Amino acid sequence: MKDIGKGWVEGSAQEFLGLSDAEAAYVEAKVALTRAVRERRLALGLSLASMAKALGTSQSRFSFIEKTPYLLVNFGARGGTRTPTRV
Repeated sequence: MKDIGKGWVEGSAQEFLGLSDAEAAYVEAKVALTRAVRERRLALGLSLASMAKALGTSQSRFSFIEKTPYLLVNFGARGGTRTPTRV
């Protein structure tokens, strides 16, 4: 991790979280999969509720499935991109 001043460092999510190459690849795959699910739903013009109904699940469950890896992205697991993080 590279010190960029005033208590901020820059590095990859893998460095920040101490992930192995396999763990980083797993996180990247989960993020890519949920992005693809969301993009497909939007391309079909479906709301969360209508997509959930079509799949036989609840809107809240489908929303969780669609957004959970985005929580990882917001936490800093961006699949190797360099993101400033305050320590």
